[in-house]
Amino acid sequence: RLGEVDTVGAPDVVGEPAETLEVLDRAAAEALAAERLLLDRLREMGVQPEAELARERRRLPHQVAGDGERRAWRDRDLDARPRLRLVQAREPARVLEDAIDRLHEAAPGARVQVAVAPCSPFSVTGELMRASAELARQLGLQLHTHLAETVEEEAFCRERFGCSPVEYLESLGWLADDVWCAHCVHLSETDIGRFAATGTGVAHCPTSNLRLGAGVAPVRRLLEAGVPVGLGVDGSASNERGDLFLEVKQALLVARGRGGPRALTSRESLRLATRGGAAVLGRDDVGQLAPGKCADVAVWRTDGLELGGAADPVDGLVLSGPHRVDRLYVGGDLVVEEGTLVRADEAEIARAHRTQAARFR
Repeated sequence: RLGEVDTVGAPDVVGEPAETLEVLDRAAAEALAAERLLLDRLREMGVQPEAELARERRRLPHQVAGDGERRAWRDRDLDARPRLRLVQAREPARVLEDAIDRLHEAAPGARVQVAVAPCSPFSVTGELMRASAELARQLGLQLHTHLAETVEEEAFCRERFGCSPVEYLESLGWLADDVWCAHCVHLSETDIGRFAATGTGVAHCPTSNLRLGAGVAPVRRLLEAGVPVGLGVDGSASNERGDLFLEVKQALLVARGRGGPRALTSRESLRLATRGGAAVLGRDDVGQLAPGKCADVAVWRTDGLELGGAADPVDGLVLSGPHRVDRLYVGGDLVVEEGTLVRADEAEIARAHRTQAARFR
């Protein structure tokens, strides 16, 4: 999606790194991959990045030698950051409009939709965040960003802006029912109340948060407050499997680890991945098996050893997961049969993936 590489709303895609070196290193790798993907996408659209970008790659944090230089990078003024600029003949709004014309499906049953998604409020300027929100609402698109993932983010925001990350996001016009935020690990009761009052959604990413040691989102408190909550896998930099069903199990386990055995049930966790995700995305045509809804159906076998003797098939499915889906229907179309993709060759996809991955090493 274009938004994931921060192309939407304004031409700036390089942001000020976060406070910790661990986050800097991860962000650096993601930024390099995003830049390469961005350049490919822009060329496909007929937009030629300025030649100077090819000559002068931006200086990534993991390429800086010493701690002093790392701090110098971290403390650079926002206005002094390197920037990616598009040629003047094609404005970013026009790039987005082209993407909508080619990719976005607005009608019920849509399988592909474009969202405006700066990576985080702290990796782009406030001006870009406001412009992104304005543009998305003009075009009727959803907004997405990452928020409150680490404790360092809170400290950084208070030091630089004098407020919490949620307060800063609200000041930018980004708390609303057309917005969903990934992570939301470190939220106060006041923050949760603002999310509930505005209908802002949360994409809970338990595997990513655990892998990075970022913490555990307060899912039970969010649900009790009425906040829309769905599940996400984050990205391959922090979740190699990208299996949404694994997130169902992880969400259940981390909720109980945080709040005890009654913090979340198997059915509640499964609901996060289905109806919860639909609500977060503003979709009322998916997320449940009901008349008038899209015929999106996942079928798992229950005759395996891991489910042998399971008294409750939902508990058994969630707690013994993840499982490879046996059959999968999307909009009534069969796309997986007997655990194998119907319309593509997985071995060929894996080979192509390894080839592309080698470009980033």
